[in-house]
Amino acid sequence: MKRSLIVDSHASSRYFRTSVETGGRKALLQVTERCNLHCAHCFVSSGNWGGHMLLDDIVDRVPLSSFGRGVKSQSRLAANDVTMRAIRAATERFRERGLDLVHIRFPNDDKPLAGCDAGRIIYVFADGATAVCPYLVFAARTPQSRYADTEFLVGNILDGEIALALEGYDFHHRFTVGDNPKCKACEMNSGCSKGCPAALVSRGLRIGDVDGEQCPVPDERPLLQIGRRPA
Repeated sequence: MKRSLIVDSHASSRYFRTSVETGGRKALLQVTERCNLHCAHCFVSSGNWGGHMLLDDIVDRVPLSSFGRGVKSQSRLAANDVTMRAIRAATERFRERGLDLVHIRFPNDDKPLAGCDAGRIIYVFADGATAVCPYLVFAARTPQSRYADTEFLVGNILDGEIALALEGYDFHHRFTVGDNPKCKACEMNSGCSKGCPAALVSRGLRIGDVDGEQCPVPDERPLLQIGRRPA
């Protein structure tokens, strides 16, 4: 059974998402990562690598059944809010033609954030390394990251069995999202899933900080009314 990727009640704040219901997983396989490393805006280009997974490895070992702007060009290539809102308005007409639209990390004025699907989507890199989310791995490899990429890898399918490690990996047990005063005091806290941890990691923040690019509550706005309002 599938869940919809379009959820009107929450902002589409996470980069990597799946239609797989809780209890299931989707596996994605990176057959090649060969790259000329010229795209400064891409998280993948934060590392100097490039290889192929051999066909024999794919056939024998893999049971078969593309983040935000990079550190080198965020200010130059990232569109501002005005541009993003214009893009949203221009693309909405396609919805009337039956096209499903998911505006990922567009400006958000009033909705709580969607949450992280790490562990629900398995990503196998070309060298066999298996991640609970590729964007967390890419983000961890950026220079300002506070995390090692190994914190989001469960093993290597070319080296041995990873099923137990994958089954035992619980992202939300290891990390606490929304672990900050603003989220804890926010009236939307209970219904908000705190956005994309990879977006935080890529900016040198810790998992648990506010996803400020998506949070609809301005820092200067009171979060909760404590006590009686003045008459």
